[in-house]
Amino acid sequence: MVDLDRIPPKIAAFVDAVNAQDMAGIVECFHPDARLTSVPYYGEGLATVRYWANCLVNGRMTIRNYFYACGSHNLNLWLEFHPPGKVRATRVMYCFELADDGRIAVLHSNALMISLEIDNRFSSMFSLRCAQGKRHS
Repeated sequence: MVDLDRIPPKIAAFVDAVNAQDMAGIVECFHPDARLTSVPYYGEGLATVRYWANCLVNGRMTIRNYFYACGSHNLNLWLEFHPPGKVRATRVMYCFELADDGRIAVLHSNALMISLEIDNRFSSMFSLRCAQGKRHS
């Protein structure tokens, strides 16, 4: 079971907004100057985030695991994304950097098309690292 208490509020809210099909909620999680790299979407600002978020609406995200980059507030989140109408899930590693106000300043993703049968071998590679007791806000 993933300890969701250690995930920063705006990142947890982002996943919740995707699952609620709440476009405004997704965009609200991002800083106005946010940078986004999620192939094939690259850009800065909330207009880019809105355009990219259209791909997420009607899908469903499940957090599988996460870890913080050692010595930083950067969160790497291992997700399973179920696009609408697809049988197989897409595995995605989202790398987040947060702004001082807690909103998402940078999101970089690497989509990994891995079937669910293969997935369990990979999810064991990602475990909590660094200071276990460190809380992020």
